[in-house]
Amino acid sequence: MRGMLIAVALASSAGDAMASAQTTDYCLTEDVDAMAGGGGTFPLGKFIMKARLVITGSHFVLDAWNVMPDISQTLEIHADGTYRPKGPTPIRFIDNWDNRGRGNFIATKSTFHIDIDTVKTSHGDTNVSRNTNIGRNYGAFDLTSHHCKWDRQ
Repeated sequence: MRGMLIAVALASSAGDAMASAQTTDYCLTEDVDAMAGGGGTFPLGKFIMKARLVITGSHFVLDAWNVMPDISQTLEIHADGTYRPKGPTPIRFIDNWDNRGRGNFIATKSTFHIDIDTVKTSHGDTNVSRNTNIGRNYGAFDLTSHHCKWDRQ
């Protein structure tokens, strides 16, 4: 009888751990202007970034992508590790262009700040400029969960 109670308690704990996963989607859409000759600017279009953060206990899984309006290149990152609820959570990843990246994020229920940098540019592609041009999609970004729906690029 005692062994059966322990088994039931363990199954209940495992169920609680799975149920406690929190998934939050974050979005950013902002206008991008380009520099024109003579010092002026003109509208280029919209920069779009989306992120999905899943936190289960102290573990996180982050998927994010962004795209500039003037090129068809999309930056995609995937990272997982130990979540730090107080302070920045560090991340390391290999983007969809085989470039190594790192950064950190701070997340709340409504806001997500991410700062990502290229550590090493991949030269495995014969078109090296494609791998380095995506570096424009790196940087610091502030996203919000308000009216955000996750769309995989």
